[in-house]
Amino acid sequence: MVSLPHGGALVDLRVEDGRAAELAEAARRLPVWELSRRQRCDLELLATGGFSPLRTFLDQADYESACAAMRLSTGELWPVPVTLDLPEQVVAAASAAGGVLLRARGVDVAVLWLEAAWRPDRRAEAAAVLGTTDTAHPGVQDLLHESHPWYVSGPLEVLRLPPHHGFRTVRHTPGELRSLMAGHGWDRVVAFQTRNPMHRAHQELTVRAARDLDANLLLHPVVGVTKPGDVDPHIRVRCYRALLPTYPPGRVLLSLLPLAMRMAGPREALWHAIVRKNHGATHFIVGRDHAGPGEDSAGRPFYEPYAAQALVGMHARELGIGVVPFRQMVYVEELQGYVPEDDVQPGQHCLRISGTEQRRRLAHGEELPAWFTPPEVAAELRRAFPPRSERGVCVLLPDALPDPRRDQAAAVIAARLREAGRTVTLLSRSLLAEGEAPSHLVVHLIGEVMRNGGAVVCPGGVVHGLAHAAERLAERGLVVDVGIAGEEPRLTDAPSATESSCTRLLVPVGAAPELVGDVVVDHVRTSAYLEPAVPAALRAIRDGEPGAPRDDG
Repeated sequence: MVSLPHGGALVDLRVEDGRAAELAEAARRLPVWELSRRQRCDLELLATGGFSPLRTFLDQADYESACAAMRLSTGELWPVPVTLDLPEQVVAAASAAGGVLLRARGVDVAVLWLEAAWRPDRRAEAAAVLGTTDTAHPGVQDLLHESHPWYVSGPLEVLRLPPHHGFRTVRHTPGELRSLMAGHGWDRVVAFQTRNPMHRAHQELTVRAARDLDANLLLHPVVGVTKPGDVDPHIRVRCYRALLPTYPPGRVLLSLLPLAMRMAGPREALWHAIVRKNHGATHFIVGRDHAGPGEDSAGRPFYEPYAAQALVGMHARELGIGVVPFRQMVYVEELQGYVPEDDVQPGQHCLRISGTEQRRRLAHGEELPAWFTPPEVAAELRRAFPPRSERGVCVLLPDALPDPRRDQAAAVIAARLREAGRTVTLLSRSLLAEGEAPSHLVVHLIGEVMRNGGAVVCPGGVVHGLAHAAERLAERGLVVDVGIAGEEPRLTDAPSATESSCTRLLVPVGAAPELVGDVVVDHVRTSAYLEPAVPAALRAIRDGEPGAPRDDG
């Protein structure tokens, strides 16, 4: 029998059709809030019972209790606050109207009837929940610099779930997943949490856990918000699917979890266990540095490597789910296989590939060895990480280059890149002018062009709106920020988490457009984002130019 939901009953906040029609009518007088990605994830798990026993976003009493004691005000374990943050003007409008209509990607999904609004101490929340106020922690960065100042709560009625257009066959609500498990006759289910592609070590760990428990396996990867720089979820899901046939037939289920991770380490591991219990798991694997974000500003790990295992184990009996602690798995050359790190014998040689080395190999098109990753996963990663010459490029030209040289330089760069085989989009410098497209839409447009391997040249006014987003764009490929010698820098010459880069290139004052074009295109080529130059004679043969030497034999 699968486990009982946390709190004893599975919550479902979706309204019946009749009430949905009433709500749609009532919502016409309410202010509208477009949910952020994190808020969409939270709403979906509230609506379907993934966050049982919660029936809405936390009110102030539950919020303060969760921060201070990892419990709701009614006593149930709840280590991570689930809150709805809004800007002050939206809170004022919602207070006057009595509620707020929540939208997800333009679709009306829920109504929150406002009963409480307060300004939290977000720095204190970060210290309590994340254990730090260091903004190198992505959760702290989000709390202190990207969240809105007001939290709100009240009865929540859900019209429909936020829409998902991909991988529908492997998306399940907790109720659907429980029905699937019951239909298979599964009464022991061990769940595995991951936000990364699964390599040999993960595969071995999950096989051992299921075998030792005589249990079936739930692969339950997070496809909501994860750590910045993580592999795109679409790529990861293809990797998971490719791996399924390597498990014993009928013993594994893949289901995607729309969770917004806070990277809260031990507290988050406990939260993950609650969520997996609500989805029907009887056991939960807790690995090394579970939900840890890496190192702080001083280069020290935010959390001890096995602190998460200790905290979840401490509450396992009360929670009612079996905890499966695993030490880090390492590959032993002499055994040609993986063992827990504690089982390595003196004189044995361990092989490892760090996350940084993995990203470097992917960025440079190098192979991942078979001992590290299954060939099925390696093939998907090769598709997802093409050579640099097939990845995106963005060139930012500043206003400091005066008219008409700036536009001429943009035209030269676009022409040279096209000559080198690139597909180029040349943006108008008036694109961000008043009344034109807002900067976040332009960033999205450029990001999509780069995602598909295109090059974008952005002159003039476009650059002012994009300087803040250059590092984000660098996740799609190479960003070249052209500046004038002596000008204040906008970017740092540093690699991003995905081994792409933002590069600052300085050109002399008064540089001719052709010189600017040569400098930029030469940098793009030396960074390996263009195919190697083909000698003129060979190019003539390739292109069949008149007068080119021929071999008629």
